[in-house]
Amino acid sequence: WIYHDDPKVTPAEKLRTDVCMVMPVQVAPKGDVGFKTLPAGRYAIFLYKGPYDNLQAVYDTIYGKCLPEMECTLRDEPSAERYLNNPCETAPEKLLTEIYIPVEKINETASIKKCSLILLSLIITHQRVTTPDR
Repeated sequence: WIYHDDPKVTPAEKLRTDVCMVMPVQVAPKGDVGFKTLPAGRYAIFLYKGPYDNLQAVYDTIYGKCLPEMECTLRDEPSAERYLNNPCETAPEKLLTEIYIPVEKINETASIKKCSLILLSLIITHQRVTTPDR
């Protein structure tokens, strides 16, 4: 999922979200399905374990505590989530979600020990995904 708006400041009826999947082969878009390429760049990736209902609090922790402690400069791109297990087969407290935050730079010597989430890695990525056209 790619979130384009902050639900704390955007009315629910105006929130924009793209539902995505990585395609292993080239496919032709049809109907409401189109292509979107995630911008290449640096992402801070966090791993969250727990119910999806708590994701807003997780984002609050990332943006309010973790990223400032890491002295990150953010890119003007939306964040994204990758769900690592199936919510139909996994207890809510065991759900795993990777959260991708686009960053320009990060102070790699900054202390992140107090952050309650795990910073998995910083990656450079360029992926093709499909999303509904808007």
